[in-house]
Amino acid sequence: MIAEDWFYGIDEPERGILLTLRRLIQDHAPELDERLSYGVPYYFGKKRVCFLWPAGVKWGPDKGVLLGWCEGHKLSNEKGALEMANRKQVALQHFYSLAEIDAAQLTATLFEALWIDENP
Repeated sequence: MIAEDWFYGIDEPERGILLTLRRLIQDHAPELDERLSYGVPYYFGKKRVCFLWPAGVKWGPDKGVLLGWCEGHKLSNEKGALEMANRKQVALQHFYSLAEIDAAQLTATLFEALWIDENP
């Protein structure tokens, strides 16, 4: 588990978004191992499942927080919430405020990502 200091070293509003997304991941997938990789929180099962990449860290977005799904190309994306752009594998969701976080959609995507991690 990553030290709380890392999260509190990020400025608002990104800190609030990060902590909310982190809590959703930890509450619904406590089996995932949280560790810093590339300087940001990654969540590991058998492989990398997802990551949080806030503004304020190297190579981060200009604003907000990216939630990356490492096997995003395998996710159903029925509601169109995941962006692939020109990437072949990783799908992203970009959050600029707490109001944009749809807990039900994120939980469904997380459960699908967990299933993919267990059934490659």
